[in-house]
Amino acid sequence: MRETLYIRLSAGAHGGDTPGADTPGEALWREPGGAAGAIRNGALADAAALAATCRVVVAVPGESVGLLRARIPTAQRQRMLRAVPYALEEQLAEDVEGLHFALGAHDPVRGTAVAVTARARMDAWLEALRGAGIQADALVPDTLLLPWEPGTWTGLVEPHRVILRTGGQDGIAGDPDNLAALLALALAEADTAADPDTAPGKGAPEEPEVSVAGGPPQRIRLFLGAAVEPPAGLEGLPVPVAIEEAPEGILGLLTDPVAENDPARRAISLLQGPYSRREQLGRLWRPWRATAALLAAWLLVGAGLQIYQYFDLRARTAAGAREIVALYRRTFPDEHRVVNARAQMEHHLEALLRRRGAAEGGFLALLTKVGTAMEATPGVALQALDYRDGGLDLRVTAKDMPGLDRMRAALAAAGGLSVDLQSASTSGERVEGRIRIRSRGS
Repeated sequence: MRETLYIRLSAGAHGGDTPGADTPGEALWREPGGAAGAIRNGALADAAALAATCRVVVAVPGESVGLLRARIPTAQRQRMLRAVPYALEEQLAEDVEGLHFALGAHDPVRGTAVAVTARARMDAWLEALRGAGIQADALVPDTLLLPWEPGTWTGLVEPHRVILRTGGQDGIAGDPDNLAALLALALAEADTAADPDTAPGKGAPEEPEVSVAGGPPQRIRLFLGAAVEPPAGLEGLPVPVAIEEAPEGILGLLTDPVAENDPARRAISLLQGPYSRREQLGRLWRPWRATAALLAAWLLVGAGLQIYQYFDLRARTAAGAREIVALYRRTFPDEHRVVNARAQMEHHLEALLRRRGAAEGGFLALLTKVGTAMEATPGVALQALDYRDGGLDLRVTAKDMPGLDRMRAALAAAGGLSVDLQSASTSGERVEGRIRIRSRGS
């Protein structure tokens, strides 16, 4: 389980009557470590590093949050959230359109606990936290962080404010100068709510569907903050009041934040409805939905095009392979086994080119050397030639026998040739000779 970081947003000097006035840059927080965690005071942003690794519970001023009870004829939570503003409309001085409602536990006798605050305050609190880089896991009125046990009311008196927890999810806040009168009124209302003879439908005037508590307490524990004197007039109350010191304020009264006794887990978190984590993420996501939809459509079209091109190319490749096999069978009808038509056809073509190249290369090479030799021996004329078995037979005429010898010597000088003067005869004034040449090694 993650450790819990408690942050208390300070109230204004007179309770923060102006929406947003009770979210200064200063705050109190208790570092993780249970009841032994150190309490710090400073800029809200200074707690951001701790908040990044902890469960964050933010306490807001209780005087800015009304804790009421309402009877709602439905058990479905979303319907309850829609119905509760109208169920409490007559009990509220402000227009319900400007208020935020959060639901707590349901009591079959007293109804559902409801926390009410101005939307402007909610926006200011959350904006202050966002500006400091803090994401709250719970936003609760500090009234409900006071210690509580059945039969006991718990209060905290500070220089300019007093908060009182009168039940598991009930509480009030007020001016410490009027604390005695506030307690007397709250005790009277609790007596009325607990008396069945004066309950609605028993002849007494019908009371509102909300009350301060479920019944009168057996005692009241009153904690005094630093430099606070005990309030006057408490001796006349019908229940005993125990005065205790709390120099560190409400954060010093918190117990170890484990599941079974963490007061924040029994409190009403204001992060509901339009301020829930899901809704806040939805607000961040909403402006990007159109862009994300276009991106998704683009990716879908791109992926579809790639898939189409892949299958089209594969089909064309298969068709080309079939055409190669058909061409190979037509070209080499004696070949019955076709394993790789392309490779087999390339092999046949290479063999054919080698044979053709060898033939053409031998004849042309010999003919080139004959031409070179005749240029070197003027007076010698080529009468006929015959290429057979890799050799070339020449019939040439020259003016005299030395000219024919020069021709034979020129051919021998060409290099790489075997030259054989097979015959020589005189015909008129010219000498006719037959010379056989071939490449050495052939």
